[in-house]
Amino acid sequence: MVRSASGSILRQPLLFTEDAEETANLLNIWGKKLVVAAPHSDSYHFEHPLVRNIALVIGNEAGGAGKTFIEKA
Repeated sequence: MVRSASGSILRQPLLFTEDAEETANLLNIWGKKLVVAAPHSDSYHFEHPLVRNIALVIGNEAGGAGKTFIEKA
């Protein structure tokens, strides 16, 4: 995934935390809307304004974004 990004990944702010719970709590404190890319959802990405103050969570192909992020999104 990083290889296919061709360096553009280094232009995005990255957040490193101990676990998903800590990450979700920090994003909430900072006023970010948690958006999770998931194959099964109640709504589609184009139904929501994703212009500002979002944190986009993308999981890996095998495991997805994780239960904690999906529940908090």
